[in-house]
Amino acid sequence: MATIELIANLPRVFMKRFHLTIFGLVLVLISCRENVAPITEAADLVLVGANLIDGTGAAPIADSVIVIRDGQIIASGSRETTPIPSDAQVIDFSGKSIIPG
Repeated sequence: MATIELIANLPRVFMKRFHLTIFGLVLVLISCRENVAPITEAADLVLVGANLIDGTGAAPIADSVIVIRDGQIIASGSRETTPIPSDAQVIDFSGKSIIPG
């Protein structure tokens, strides 16, 4: 008779273990999740001081300024003619050359 009771309880025991296994798996997956910082608006990036070769055959622009916003160049030129945004991150490229591509 003990065998019959064991067989009768088998689905209930299996389901209990199944639910515990799923619950444990969910906990493991949640704990492995990367902590991602919220997306914030990025400040402009400005490259200054490089020799800028524009690829048109014109003379290189010495001591240039390149303003980048959202991954796109929005302004470029000489330091005298290209304003630098006040909240921008500025990187000095003096002694380097920048070309398209």
